[in-house]
This record gives sequence, structure tokens and C-alpha cells, in this order.
Amino acid sequence: MATFSTDFMMEMMDGNVSEVKEIAKMLLALGPEMIDEIGLAIKNEDWVVAGDTAHKLKTSLKMWRMDDIIDIAILIEKNGRNNINHENILEDFDKLKKGFENAILGLKNQLEI
Repeated sequence: MATFSTDFMMEMMDGNVSEVKEIAKMLLALGPEMIDEIGLAIKNEDWVVAGDTAHKLKTSLKMWRMDDIIDIAILIEKNGRNNINHENILEDFDKLKKGFENAILGLKNQLEI
């Protein structure tokens, strides 16, 4: 199960839970879109787009301390941008998608959104 932490966001928002929830809602809206974009890029063998989108997603993962999937996003980013290790990108994408889905479920439950 993917881990996450709200500590950084709570600190950034000075403990304002409603603001943290609003930022989480943005992740809930945009995160799955980025995951889908990576998946579509992989399907179309557009490795650079997959890498670029993984880079964008990585920023959000870092903000929520989703540490166990950050490294996976980094691998997709590097391999995609360098147009190498396509089989690894496919495997890593499955791990990223499942890990993200698990982390999002936990985040929703914790913040009750």
C-alpha cells in the first residue's frame, strides 16, 4: 500500500485543514488525469510525453510525501525522456498507477473528502 503524509501540506497551510482539503481535491482531480495521460502516452509509444507527465506528477507526489511511488515516477520520467527501457516503463507504470490509487484512497479517508 502506498504511503502518504499530510504533514508538509498542513505545515504549508499553517494547520488550516480546509485549505489542505481543497489542495487535496485538486490532486484528486488532476492526479488521475496525469496517470491517464501517462498511460495514453505509453499506449501510443510517446515515451517523452510519458516522461514529461511523470515529471509533473512527481511534484504532487512529493508535496504529499508519497515516497514509495516518487521513485517510480522518477524512473518513468528518466526512461521516457531518454526514450529507453520501454519494458521498464510499462512495468513501472502499473506500479505507479496502483500505488497512486492506494495513496489517494488513504488520503480521502484521512481527510474525509
